[in-house]
Amino acid sequence: IIRAVTRAENVPLLELAPDFKKAPGGDIGVLFIPGDGHFSPRGHDLTARSIGQYLVEHPFAGPSR
Repeated sequence: IIRAVTRAENVPLLELAPDFKKAPGGDIGVLFIPGDGHFSPRGHDLTARSIGQYLVEHPFAGPSR
C-alpha cells in the first residue's frame, strides 16, 4: 500500500528491507531490541547509514523559491 501511494503521489520511498537482510550474520534480530520492536544501536546505525547513502544518491532539491 505504501509503495502504491508514494508512486501515485511521486514521493520518494527508501525501502530498508534489502539493507536489513545484510545484517551481521544475516540475523535481522540484532537490529531490534528483543521483545520491544524498537531499533537496537545496530539497527539505528544501519538505518542511519542507509538514509545517508540514499540522500547522497538522491539529493533533495527542496521547494523552489
